Amino acid sequence: MAFLFDVAIYSEATLKCKDLMEVVKATFSRIENVAELFVKQYLRENFVNIKTVTVAHLLGMCDGQYIPVLRAVKEHIQMEEGITATVHAVFSNTDVMQCLVNNTQLYDDVMDVLFKKFDNTNQKDLDLVKSFRLRL
Repeated sequence: MAFLFDVAIYSEATLKCKDLMEVVKATFSRIENVAELFVKQYLRENFVNIKTVTVAHLLGMCDGQYIPVLRAVKEHIQMEEGITATVHAVFSNTDVMQCLVNNTQLYDDVMDVLFKKFDNTNQKDLDLVKSFRLRL
């Protein structure tokens, strides 16, 4: 699955052909638990190198099931020393209210990790986290 997704990303970025990505997203979206089976694992394996457009495609396949994504984000944040561009992309694209509906405790855990770990980071990162929290 990852290889096919990577080929679609490459095709879209290099050849400006969006057709393959649309087919891949439509096909993957039909897989039950695609967020758990593919998206979370893809994020775990590629978190540091993922581009914003890739995050948008991954989140688009989740069909509102962001719990696995938040688990992957939480794990990544706990291992990193700052908020990466991928974390920014996830926070910019994730429907916060859907996260709350799905699992309030996990959402709160992710936010707590961010606030505890990044209190002394740059203002841009703090503003992102605070705005994400305020959308509640």
